[in-house]
Amino acid sequence: MATMIVVCRPLMLAGVMALMGLAPALAQVTPAQRQKFEAWVEHTNRTQETGPMTNATLLGFATDQVRRRQIGDTRDGFSRLFAVVIPAQANGIILAAGRADTATYGVHRTGTHLRRISSGRNINRVVSKWDGAECERDFKEQVQYWLDRSLS
Repeated sequence: MATMIVVCRPLMLAGVMALMGLAPALAQVTPAQRQKFEAWVEHTNRTQETGPMTNATLLGFATDQVRRRQIGDTRDGFSRLFAVVIPAQANGIILAAGRADTATYGVHRTGTHLRRISSGRNINRVVSKWDGAECERDFKEQVQYWLDRSLS
């Protein structure tokens, strides 16, 4: 008697991705992490620094005419940006990090759920969509930076 095995490909792929460390970053967000990220959103919304967002359609916005409030941090030539799209909208948080001297940046769109919605990167002034394991790792590192950083 033959035994039939039914394989659910999406489930199998998710298991393989988890074993390889490629599962979506921060898939299980704690209430404390969500609260901290929401505090960063509130903090950023209180800033007066606003500006246009370049290449917004690359991150899935309907138009490139997107404005943001932003805060940033630069240390040893490495810059980080936390931006909130204005007016506020779902998945309107932008994280960016990179080096100005090499014109290399990773940019990610997310929300307070801390799931990566879309990403792009700029390498030597060439902008492109970004996906894959390296992208997920960069997103996780950028989120963790803001979760670890003090609000004061």
